[in-house]
Amino acid sequence: MYDALVRPLRVRAREAQEVADRAVAAAMHADEAERMGATYECCCCFADATFEEFTQCNGPEGHLICFRCVRHAVSEAVFGQGWQSSIDSESGSLRCLAVDGGGCSSHVAPAHLRNAMRAETKGDEILRRLDQRLAEHALLAAGLPLVRCPFCSYAEVDDIYLPQRDAAPRLRFDSLINLVLLVIFTCTVPFLLPLVLLSTLLALVLGTQLLLHGGLSAEWSRALHRRHRRRRGPKFTCLDPDCARTSCLACQKSWSDIHVCNESSLVALRTQVEQAMSLAIKRVCPRCATSFVKNSGCNKLTCPCGYKMCYVCRKDIGDEGYRHYCDHFRPDGDPRPCRECDRCNLWETEDTEAVLRAAREEAERRWTETEKRELGGSEREFLATGFAAGGGRPDGSAADRIVRRRQLPSVAELCDLVVETLFA
Repeated sequence: MYDALVRPLRVRAREAQEVADRAVAAAMHADEAERMGATYECCCCFADATFEEFTQCNGPEGHLICFRCVRHAVSEAVFGQGWQSSIDSESGSLRCLAVDGGGCSSHVAPAHLRNAMRAETKGDEILRRLDQRLAEHALLAAGLPLVRCPFCSYAEVDDIYLPQRDAAPRLRFDSLINLVLLVIFTCTVPFLLPLVLLSTLLALVLGTQLLLHGGLSAEWSRALHRRHRRRRGPKFTCLDPDCARTSCLACQKSWSDIHVCNESSLVALRTQVEQAMSLAIKRVCPRCATSFVKNSGCNKLTCPCGYKMCYVCRKDIGDEGYRHYCDHFRPDGDPRPCRECDRCNLWETEDTEAVLRAAREEAERRWTETEKRELGGSEREFLATGFAAGGGRPDGSAADRIVRRRQLPSVAELCDLVVETLFA
């Protein structure tokens, strides 16, 4: 009990007292320095301060810059538009802020910059954001392929990146069919050479866009990249301790143990359907947000907080009470609407199945209008069971995907088929 309730209060009180004491001590020190004539002028804002509140640039002039100007410049660089004018990304230092007209090109050392920022209440957070910006600049300057966390600014070098000498795939001989095909291909090369030369000449004459723009080479490179990606796996774990979330490299969504890419729209639809069906049958008290569903009894409901509402029209009937309902004679428990007035029936019951069905159809209709397509059989199975068709298994080989589609394969699919068949 002490650790949960008393200790946090005492810690906050101690921190507040330390801040107040530090402010009083700084004010007393400034007053004494001003009386003794021991203050200095900032070369940026021209305000007077004590020597302990200054830093200087590393140039021959040694301009004195107060901590307040340093903090303002760093905050504007991190959160505003002053990054290019204030921060030297190569050295991680602050450009000199002196306004003496000479255009000082010196810098405030990173150690002095951090010393000035730590005097700020949120200085550590600002320094952390500054380090993130500097790390981002260093990664971009390196020119390496990066993998980024979709939930924060963390990035790392793609671990499937290979030097050019190691990127060449190795032929696989574990399949007799592949070996036979390789032998047949090798034996028929001399006979196919004239045809290859003729085809090459024809392609050069026609100047197809595929060869002019390196389309075939690009598709081949992308096929090799997809092969490396499949062997590595799509799971990515962020190493930022403040995030540490796991995501999918393919769809950039949060990772689950049974992960199916590109099902976010279906998950959103299922969530919308569930929410619509829930809101259609439950009532929520507008005063205390308590949710409830009526199983039996009349339609005059009283929340534990004292709020009175009608279960049929969901209006506040605290002032009307039973006068809100139809008072024409009818047998007790008759749920039929009155033919003489349009007031709510005290004993009316709604068709729960019809209400749920209407809510579900309306949610599916809105999703169909947004996605501009109809739901398929596997998608309706996912909505009904919560599991994707196939149980989250991979799509199979390139040949299986081509056969299932029953269409002419694209260039990318043919490249995938060749890579999966010939290379290990």
